[in-house]
Amino acid sequence: SEELFPAAAGPAFDPLTAAHSLAQEIVDGLLFPERLARVASFHSRDRELPSPDEVISKLVSATWRETPDDADVELHLIARRAVLDGLLDLAGKPEAPTLVRSTVELHLKNLRNAIEHDFSAAGSEAGPAVDAQLAAALRDIDLYFGGQDDPSQRPRPAPIPLPWP
Repeated sequence: SEELFPAAAGPAFDPLTAAHSLAQEIVDGLLFPERLARVASFHSRDRELPSPDEVISKLVSATWRETPDDADVELHLIARRAVLDGLLDLAGKPEAPTLVRSTVELHLKNLRNAIEHDFSAAGSEAGPAVDAQLAAALRDIDLYFGGQDDPSQRPRPAPIPLPWP
Protein backbone atom coordinates (compact mmCIF):
# COMPACT_ATOMS: atom_id res chain seq x y z
CA SER A 1 0.00 0.00 0.00
CA GLU A 2 1.05 3.62 -0.28
CA GLU A 3 1.32 3.65 3.51
CA LEU A 4 4.10 1.04 3.52
CA PHE A 5 6.95 3.52 3.05
CA PRO A 6 7.35 7.14 1.97
CA ALA A 7 8.09 7.67 -1.70
CA ALA A 8 9.12 10.62 -3.81
CA ALA A 9 5.93 10.16 -5.83
CA GLY A 10 3.71 10.77 -2.81
CA PRO A 11 0.74 8.45 -2.48
CA ALA A 12 1.35 6.80 -5.88
CA PHE A 13 3.39 3.61 -5.76
CA ASP A 14 6.91 4.40 -6.93
CA PRO A 15 8.70 1.26 -8.12
CA LEU A 16 12.07 3.05 -8.25
CA THR A 17 11.83 4.08 -4.59
CA ALA A 18 10.85 0.51 -3.71
CA ALA A 19 13.80 -0.82 -5.73
CA HIS A 20 16.18 1.58 -3.99
CA SER A 21 14.90 0.58 -0.55
CA LEU A 22 15.26 -3.10 -1.36
CA ALA A 23 18.71 -2.67 -2.91
CA GLN A 24 19.91 -0.73 0.14
CA GLU A 25 18.52 -3.39 2.47
CA ILE A 26 20.41 -6.11 0.59
CA VAL A 27 23.68 -4.18 0.38
CA ASP A 28 23.55 -3.12 4.04
CA GLY A 29 22.97 -6.75 5.01
CA LEU A 30 25.98 -7.91 2.98
CA LEU A 31 28.17 -5.13 4.37
CA PHE A 32 27.06 -5.44 7.99
CA PRO A 33 30.26 -4.98 10.07
CA GLU A 34 29.81 -8.13 12.18
CA ARG A 35 29.09 -10.20 9.08
CA LEU A 36 32.26 -8.99 7.34
CA ALA A 37 34.24 -9.61 10.55
CA ARG A 38 33.01 -13.23 10.37
CA VAL A 39 33.90 -13.38 6.67
CA ALA A 40 37.44 -12.23 7.52
CA SER A 41 37.70 -14.73 10.38
CA PHE A 42 36.43 -17.64 8.30
CA HIS A 43 38.72 -16.70 5.41
CA SER A 44 41.74 -16.63 7.73
CA ARG A 45 40.97 -20.25 8.69
CA ASP A 46 40.00 -21.49 5.22
CA ARG A 47 41.40 -19.70 2.16
CA GLU A 48 38.75 -21.36 -0.02
CA LEU A 49 36.14 -19.11 1.61
CA PRO A 50 35.79 -15.54 0.31
CA SER A 51 37.63 -12.68 1.96
CA PRO A 52 36.07 -9.28 2.69
CA ASP A 53 38.01 -7.98 -0.30
CA GLU A 54 36.41 -10.58 -2.58
CA VAL A 55 32.91 -9.82 -1.30
CA ILE A 56 33.38 -6.09 -1.80
CA SER A 57 35.03 -6.61 -5.20
CA LYS A 58 32.03 -8.62 -6.40
CA LEU A 59 29.61 -5.92 -5.25
CA VAL A 60 31.60 -3.16 -6.91
CA SER A 61 32.15 -5.16 -10.10
CA ALA A 62 28.48 -6.09 -10.44
CA THR A 63 27.38 -2.49 -10.13
CA TRP A 64 30.09 0.04 -10.94
CA ARG A 65 32.16 -1.93 -13.46
CA GLU A 66 29.18 -2.87 -15.61
CA THR A 67 27.68 -0.47 -18.13
CA PRO A 68 23.92 -0.06 -17.72
CA ASP A 69 21.71 -0.89 -20.70
CA ASP A 70 19.29 1.77 -21.78
CA ALA A 71 16.32 -0.34 -20.68
CA ASP A 72 17.53 -0.82 -17.12
CA VAL A 73 19.57 2.33 -16.54
CA GLU A 74 17.45 3.56 -13.60
CA LEU A 75 17.69 0.24 -11.77
CA HIS A 76 21.41 0.00 -12.47
CA LEU A 77 21.98 3.50 -11.09
CA ILE A 78 19.94 2.59 -7.99
CA ALA A 79 22.12 -0.50 -7.40
CA ARG A 80 25.27 1.60 -7.85
CA ARG A 81 24.06 4.18 -5.33
CA ALA A 82 23.15 1.49 -2.80
CA VAL A 83 26.63 -0.03 -3.06
CA LEU A 84 28.35 3.35 -2.77
CA ASP A 85 26.30 4.31 0.30
CA GLY A 86 26.94 0.90 1.84
CA LEU A 87 30.70 1.28 1.33
CA LEU A 88 30.76 4.83 2.67
CA ASP A 89 28.72 3.80 5.71
CA LEU A 90 30.94 0.80 6.43
CA ALA A 91 34.16 2.80 6.03
CA GLY A 92 32.90 5.27 8.62
CA LYS A 93 31.82 2.70 11.24
CA PRO A 94 34.33 2.51 14.08
CA GLU A 95 32.94 -0.89 15.12
CA ALA A 96 34.04 -2.42 11.81
CA PRO A 97 37.35 -4.27 12.07
CA THR A 98 40.40 -2.33 10.92
CA LEU A 99 41.08 -4.83 8.12
CA VAL A 100 37.55 -4.41 6.81
CA ARG A 101 37.62 -0.60 7.00
CA SER A 102 41.00 -0.38 5.27
CA THR A 103 39.78 -2.76 2.56
CA VAL A 104 36.69 -0.60 2.02
CA GLU A 105 38.79 2.56 1.86
CA LEU A 106 41.02 0.98 -0.78
CA HIS A 107 37.94 0.06 -2.82
CA LEU A 108 36.59 3.59 -2.44
CA LYS A 109 39.89 5.05 -3.70
CA ASN A 110 39.94 2.66 -6.64
CA LEU A 111 36.30 3.38 -7.38
CA ARG A 112 36.94 7.11 -7.26
CA ASN A 113 39.78 6.77 -9.76
CA ALA A 114 37.63 4.63 -12.07
CA ILE A 115 34.69 7.05 -11.82
CA GLU A 116 36.92 10.02 -12.55
CA HIS A 117 38.28 8.22 -15.60
CA ASP A 118 34.79 7.19 -16.76
CA PHE A 119 33.42 10.67 -16.13
CA SER A 120 36.10 12.38 -18.18
CA ALA A 121 35.97 9.71 -20.91
CA ALA A 122 32.20 9.26 -21.16
CA GLY A 123 31.08 12.85 -20.86
CA SER A 124 27.65 13.38 -22.30
CA GLU A 125 27.72 10.02 -24.17
CA ALA A 126 26.56 8.28 -21.03
CA GLY A 127 23.56 10.55 -20.63
CA PRO A 128 22.61 13.10 -18.01
CA ALA A 129 21.43 10.57 -15.40
CA VAL A 130 24.73 8.68 -15.48
CA ASP A 131 26.76 11.91 -15.54
CA ALA A 132 24.84 13.23 -12.54
CA GLN A 133 25.42 10.03 -10.61
CA LEU A 134 29.15 10.03 -11.40
CA ALA A 135 29.44 13.64 -10.23
CA ALA A 136 27.54 12.89 -7.01
CA ALA A 137 29.65 9.80 -6.36
CA LEU A 138 32.88 11.75 -6.78
CA ARG A 139 31.56 14.43 -4.42
CA ASP A 140 30.53 11.90 -1.75
CA ILE A 141 33.80 9.95 -1.90
CA ASP A 142 35.77 13.20 -1.68
CA LEU A 143 33.69 14.29 1.31
CA TYR A 144 34.48 10.99 3.03
CA PHE A 145 38.22 11.25 2.47
CA GLY A 146 38.11 14.94 3.45
CA GLY A 147 36.57 13.97 6.81
CA GLN A 148 33.29 15.73 5.97
CA ASP A 149 31.04 12.79 5.18
CA ASP A 150 27.56 13.15 6.63
CA PRO A 151 25.45 10.06 5.88
CA SER A 152 22.26 11.98 6.67
CA GLN A 153 22.97 14.26 3.68
CA ARG A 154 23.23 11.39 1.21
CA PRO A 155 20.08 10.41 -0.75
CA ARG A 156 19.13 7.36 1.30
CA PRO A 157 15.87 5.54 0.64
CA ALA A 158 13.27 4.95 3.33
CA PRO A 159 13.60 1.48 4.80
CA ILE A 160 10.86 -0.97 3.91
CA PRO A 161 9.48 -2.56 7.07
CA LEU A 162 10.07 -6.25 6.56
CA PRO A 163 7.62 -8.87 7.79
CA TRP A 164 10.27 -10.58 9.91
CA PRO A 165 12.50 -9.36 12.74
